[in-house]
Amino acid sequence: MEYILNSEIDGIDFDRYSAYVESIRSRLQPHIYAFASNPSYFDLHSHSSLHDAWLEKLTVRETSMGERNQLRQLEIHLCLLGPYHDRWIHLNYVGVAQYSIVTPPKYAEPRYRHTAHGDLLTHEIRLGQNGLLLHELLFERGSTLLIECADITHSEETKFRVGDKVKVVGMPSTTFAPGVKDELGTFKLFKGMVGRVYTVRGFDEIGNVELKPKRRDVVWIEPEFLRLRARKAKKSKPK
Repeated sequence: MEYILNSEIDGIDFDRYSAYVESIRSRLQPHIYAFASNPSYFDLHSHSSLHDAWLEKLTVRETSMGERNQLRQLEIHLCLLGPYHDRWIHLNYVGVAQYSIVTPPKYAEPRYRHTAHGDLLTHEIRLGQNGLLLHELLFERGSTLLIECADITHSEETKFRVGDKVKVVGMPSTTFAPGVKDELGTFKLFKGMVGRVYTVRGFDEIGNVELKPKRRDVVWIEPEFLRLRARKAKKSKPK
């Protein structure tokens, strides 16, 4: 990391990184500038942020052309589970010139036996050689992924859809001020939902999932407390 990490403040310096991105804006394609400069992809509270996302899949493949498939290029696909577990974030890198992933063993820290790379802490886009792009990602474990390529595309895939069946596997923490009673029965309602399956009815403006546990009750619950039940395959109509 050359810009977004600042040793003087011992942390993330988004202002310094933003100034760098602005300084190279004329040399970036519009979609690259939009991705590199958008605070939503760095913000701690954004559902689209790469911060606190988890690595789901890293795929390296060779594409081929020509009569003997002799013209070959490297492509990389990165799939991250978003920080609120409500979407997958896809990053595709084409025309890859170099890539590396370095992961320290962490023998003395047993927790990494079941947390793998851990949270994605931060990332940055910068210019590479001959107009190529560098994207560097840093994970909690200390792992770094560096990709130099000709182009990057970014997309998101919502984890849940209206009509999906989901199982409630946890509940939000519900606290009340001293002396205040749960007169609406909020805690009891959420507790009774754990372990049961409901139908997704919609989403609010920040991505919480709308469920209807009872005919007169509607609740919104964070996606991290839900697990998707297998979708039924659509039956093909007989010809």
